[in-house]
Amino acid sequence: MDKNTIDRVAEVIVPFAVKGTFSYKIKDRDLPLATIGMRVEVNFGKNKIYTGIIKSLRQQGEDEILKEINQFLDPAPIVSPLQIKFWEWIAGYYLCSIGQVMNAALPANLKIQSETKVKLSPFYQEDLPGLSHHEYIITESLNEQGELSVKDLQAILGMDSISHIIKNLINLRLIYVKEKASDKYKARIETYITWSEEYAKDLSLQEMAFELCKRSDRQQKALLFFLENADQDQKLPRRVLSKQNGLDSSVVKAIVKKGIWKLEDIALSRLNTDVEETLEAPELSDNQKRALKEIKNHFKTKNTCLLHGVTGSGKTQIYIELIKEVLKREEQTLYLLPEIALTTQLVNRLQLVFGEQVFVYHSRLNQQERVELYKRASEGKGIFIGARSSIFLPFSRLKLIVIDESHDSSFKQQDPAPRYNGRDAAVYLAHICGAKTLMGTATPSIESYTNARQGKYGLVELLERFGKVELPDIELIDLGLSYRQNRMKQQFSKKMIDGINDCLERKKQVIVFQNRRGYAPRLQCQSCGEHQSCPSCDISLTYHKYKNTMNCHYCGHSEAPLTTCKKCHKSDMKIKGFGTEKLEEDLSILFPDATIDRMDMDSSRSKKAHARIINKVESGEVDILVGTQMVSKGLDFENMEMVCVANADQMIRFPDFRSGERAFQLLTQVAGRAGRRGKKGRVFIQSFDIEHPVLKEVLNNDYHAMYEREMQERRMFNYPPFSKLIRIQLKHRDNSTLTKASHLLKQALLSNIENGVMGPAIPAIGRINNLYIQEFLIKLPLQAAYVQKVKRFLQKTESWLKKQDGCSSVRVILDCDVY
Repeated sequence: MDKNTIDRVAEVIVPFAVKGTFSYKIKDRDLPLATIGMRVEVNFGKNKIYTGIIKSLRQQGEDEILKEINQFLDPAPIVSPLQIKFWEWIAGYYLCSIGQVMNAALPANLKIQSETKVKLSPFYQEDLPGLSHHEYIITESLNEQGELSVKDLQAILGMDSISHIIKNLINLRLIYVKEKASDKYKARIETYITWSEEYAKDLSLQEMAFELCKRSDRQQKALLFFLENADQDQKLPRRVLSKQNGLDSSVVKAIVKKGIWKLEDIALSRLNTDVEETLEAPELSDNQKRALKEIKNHFKTKNTCLLHGVTGSGKTQIYIELIKEVLKREEQTLYLLPEIALTTQLVNRLQLVFGEQVFVYHSRLNQQERVELYKRASEGKGIFIGARSSIFLPFSRLKLIVIDESHDSSFKQQDPAPRYNGRDAAVYLAHICGAKTLMGTATPSIESYTNARQGKYGLVELLERFGKVELPDIELIDLGLSYRQNRMKQQFSKKMIDGINDCLERKKQVIVFQNRRGYAPRLQCQSCGEHQSCPSCDISLTYHKYKNTMNCHYCGHSEAPLTTCKKCHKSDMKIKGFGTEKLEEDLSILFPDATIDRMDMDSSRSKKAHARIINKVESGEVDILVGTQMVSKGLDFENMEMVCVANADQMIRFPDFRSGERAFQLLTQVAGRAGRRGKKGRVFIQSFDIEHPVLKEVLNNDYHAMYEREMQERRMFNYPPFSKLIRIQLKHRDNSTLTKASHLLKQALLSNIENGVMGPAIPAIGRINNLYIQEFLIKLPLQAAYVQKVKRFLQKTESWLKKQDGCSSVRVILDCDVY
């Protein structure tokens, strides 16, 4: 082949919010490695080093002068052409760069990023006069360590910014800086002791080994321990032997030197997939068999099917039967969940059936585990359970995607970009992989149910619980009436307290639901009404009693609660409202003999905290479980008979066009945790507005009435599914600059988009983390070509706006399919 015709330029994706790819020349020695999907190290900007992915290859132009790729990081591609096609679709549909998609898709430890290192220069001399205290500490530290990162030096000095000190030392020619890159992924290596080849083949030699070591009691003890504890392959981890008294590394070295043992380094998996035993899944009911047959029939003509099954109807068992068929063909399944809170019970259930073929991918895996699971997905086998980010795993034989609780808003990524919907992106992923998608939920999203009604998806309904268990009785409690009749204790009506008492006396369990964490949502002055608010956000601080702090749930700011009002200076500050922490305290007063636990973001922060709480509930150690929406999704407790909703008003009155749909979904889902097996469950919902249509629909478990009401309202105001929504948010620290940018953007939008531009408006929280916010909402007709035309215009307009005088630092956020 003519050398000039070789594709020697790589178009490389870099992990930034910049459009397109960047061209790099491939060194002659690396030409055999050059393949789409290869991970490469490239220089970008001023001597910074980053990981890139080769998107395509082409020939070099005659006058083209390019930087070279520093090195290829792997012997084979880690991203397939199909994945790159998927990345391109997400970037185009959700209005971001393919580099931002790459950044979200790859585990952090597969992304090399250079780090600034500092070293002493050859001109450095000890005991130089005139150095400041901080300069002296830096030079002394470098003299001892040789080389340190800027982060190391910041830690040594206890300072966030040391650039001025570094710059001065460079000017004095005492230090120099360089960029150094390192691959963060390290295989987990374990050193094993095993017989040398000669001894492994001859059992009689193994007996003679004791004779060779007869002069050393410790060596004979080591040989005996090895024989008793080595695995079936006659291997023993060296660390296990070293834990024995007196059997240190010198003993091992001595036996190795005699040729009896050898040491072998083996790369081990960090993924814990050990399962002691598996069980056969229970037989399907007639109703489940009918649903399964209907799903398979739909899959003959459609790629996507919606399974609308009431809570407790046995949807998971249907998923299991479909997964069995996929595994028989040695193909892969992706099981999507809206959040990791749901994985504990589900993983246990699937592992009992499928054993070591089940892998879990979510945000609480450490970075090394993520890399190993990422690589495992490329092998083409297994069931992968995960939240929305698991759609980016490198599947090679994906044939089924199950989207459980497919209605849930947690499937939508908010920040940072790409702001994708995991549910919708999974449907496209299945399309390009030739896979089938099954969405399962008791409360389908309006959009999904509309697609099913219009024939885009198959529709299968399971409208009775498994084992013919009845749906729970739901009772609405009028909070206004209860307060007027003086029938309230703390946050609970007498009827709810009596119901909980009855459950506890019969050794049954109770869930108390409040979709607000913390102790109280605000601390307010009773004299002037001023509340303690976040200095960086336009929001009240939430009181957390267990830490005695006021916290902002948006920017993370924390401070001590005020005792005196800043405005009127009176000592009349009182907490207002209640969250899960206060409910837990109130319940412990009302039911002192009950064991109470709490499940919310605060109590479930650690890696295993959520699983620990669920295990305690399952084993009967917890009588009352207090929680946020974490307790509403997918949990199945045998002894859970009652659910209490402390206050439904916040959900049904939220200022959003989806509030009615979401309130119905959340209340129906949490009610579905009651009485899932055996005795019929009970649900109490407290509200000041028990005549609200959403509460009536929940009371009657009438999804179809909710759907028809929502469709009527959305048709009237042209909201999805009758339109496409794109939100544009502008953010800036200076409100006047933001207002100027909003005015310019409005003029551009109105000049190019025919109808449907609303804004600019200040959202409910108009400032977050010291950034003021204004936003536009664009309603577009459902014509795909017109939507694409507007999207292209918006991307150009984003670049145009930043070039306008004074607007370069305005942050522009484009969010498609607002959810």
